[in-house]
Amino acid sequence: MALNSEDSNEDKTMSEVGSKEYYMDILHRLVEQKKAEIFGRDHSGLKIIQLSFGRILYKHPNSYGRILQIKYLFDGVPKTKDIFIKFRKKYNLSPDKYMEIYNKFTEEEQFLPKLYFYITLEATDETVIGMEYIRGTALRNILFLKVIFGKTLELKDIFFENGAKMKLFHSSQREKGKSTVGELLTKIRNKLNSSPFFNTTEKEKIHQHLLNMERDVDPSLKLPLINIHHDWTLRNLIVREDGKLLVIDLDSIEWAPAWCWHDVVYFLFNIESQIKYWPFVSVKSLEFLWRQFLRGYFSGADSEPITNELLSKLFYLIKLEHWIDTFSIAKFYNRGLGKLYVKRLKKSLQMGHYTIFRRGRSGLSVDEDD
Repeated sequence: MALNSEDSNEDKTMSEVGSKEYYMDILHRLVEQKKAEIFGRDHSGLKIIQLSFGRILYKHPNSYGRILQIKYLFDGVPKTKDIFIKFRKKYNLSPDKYMEIYNKFTEEEQFLPKLYFYITLEATDETVIGMEYIRGTALRNILFLKVIFGKTLELKDIFFENGAKMKLFHSSQREKGKSTVGELLTKIRNKLNSSPFFNTTEKEKIHQHLLNMERDVDPSLKLPLINIHHDWTLRNLIVREDGKLLVIDLDSIEWAPAWCWHDVVYFLFNIESQIKYWPFVSVKSLEFLWRQFLRGYFSGADSEPITNELLSKLFYLIKLEHWIDTFSIAKFYNRGLGKLYVKRLKKSLQMGHYTIFRRGRSGLSVDEDD
């Protein structure tokens, strides 16, 4: 195998234990072993010529992802194929679990990238994952450009599709038990009392909202717990070059099971937070996209018979829990431009509203058009 070095400083992105040659040797063996998964069943006339690292796509403290380019001959004809390589510390999602989820969907329904290989390296205490590389653009980037140029309506279908895909994903997951609304109320009250994100007066207002909610919603109401995505956000939604929407990063799916509504509310946080780019991004545009997402989510015939009024209250509770949780939304967004969103968000929670959007305060506003 020929090792192509594009940048003498690239080793800085590798583990301190393993060199580029160390990783390339492993990757070459994996690519050889997984030809059928990567190239399809008809790979008998295929010969791997060279592997080389492409650009780094993202870099976080515990993981980073980059392109691996494979140069090969197929029946004597030179070809190239890019795949996505992720290096991650302490990765808990097994390949069998990932493929179990992947195989739940038909080819037409499929919105997850295919997994090619997965190996844990004891020498560097990390996991190397090889996956289908999606050529496309994060929905976060598309949203920003469309909205600032007054083309929000062009996003209507993709946000509807996003909601429908989240619902399809949730419907594919087996129930892991149930938990009651009362359990969440108790958890919130306990955390609220010690939360540094509200002062005493603000806490009193929220406690009153919780009391009112307890009268309106039966605390003994049980809702199913399932494995959810936990990070269904604009940056993890990729619009492929052909316009198809795919969802990436299932790293957190084996966290504790939760109500499906936690994914929905987490996506609401993500949409609302784009108001940090005001005045380039307007509340009206974001509210429109939120409604399209909800319409997609509730478009399926198997949607739960649950009222908008009940859901708006559940959304408020979940949102409040995220605000005061250990990994707090307040901490996550309260920096830079995000402070503009945090100010609006905190005010809406004190007022008992599940969203900063005006027409969402008394319900989900799914049926309203601009």
